Amino acid sequence: MKTIEINENHRRVLGSAMRMLRRMLNDFIRIVGEDRRFKRNAFSEEQTKELLKNIETAQCNIARFITQFNLSTKREPAPEWSIQVGVARMWEMLEDCKSKRLKGYGELAEFSRSKIDNNIQNLIDIFNNIGDIARQKSKDPQI
Repeated sequence: MKTIEINENHRRVLGSAMRMLRRMLNDFIRIVGEDRRFKRNAFSEEQTKELLKNIETAQCNIARFITQFNLSTKREPAPEWSIQVGVARMWEMLEDCKSKRLKGYGELAEFSRSKIDNNIQNLIDIFNNIGDIARQKSKDPQI
């Protein structure tokens, strides 16, 4: 397979993303293994095989992507970058927890909606502060 040239910044970002995807897939394998080991039977035997097959397919596609773009996945990302990525994911998750999004699961009383939204916004604000600190560090290595 011919390597496709991209700049170092792109390689770093994509390599870090592929590393994180690998970790998440390994978590899925662990979860499926625990389900079988503890006999919780969340998944049928057929579903388990299908999950593991798709996880393996994803792992192969990630490996091919890494090779195709000559990405390095050995070096751990800078802590400030990892925190910024984590904060972005937390923000997405919390946005999905706001009362407007929860309507799909049934109606909420006004009191519950405001309490949920206030707590979610409080967490978003805290995580934004964490992200801001990490961004400052990434802009000024002296901090």
